Amino acid sequence: MKETSTEHSADMHSAVSLQPEQSFRVDFGLGRTLPEPIRFLDRLSRNFYWCWSDEGAALFRDLDPGLWDECEQNPCELLSRVSELSLWIKASQRSFVRRLRVLEEQFNEYISAPAASFGPISSERPVAYFCAE
Repeated sequence: MKETSTEHSADMHSAVSLQPEQSFRVDFGLGRTLPEPIRFLDRLSRNFYWCWSDEGAALFRDLDPGLWDECEQNPCELLSRVSELSLWIKASQRSFVRRLRVLEEQFNEYISAPAASFGPISSERPVAYFCAE
């Protein structure tokens, strides 16, 4: 194993200390405020719950079907790129807002449910965690 020289260590320390302090990722924010009737879409886009529900994916797709495909079905990307006009049109459509409200109620019930309601974890009922990254 090669030893690191003191001079090399000092150079590395100097390079690291010159880096500005900032968050690892700065692109998580939507950067815009959605119209109030559809504001829940922003919260939903940050939780995989949207893809566990057929209605979740459909609501995002219905904002702009072509852009939904172009964004590779990424709701955060879609919300950052969809036109203001499309957002306001959907915010004014009662049927769209009603569908979103129903999904929001289901989401809130799911989020607020105590973990014990899903049953005990055992060798007969194991839990698996999968990460998309």
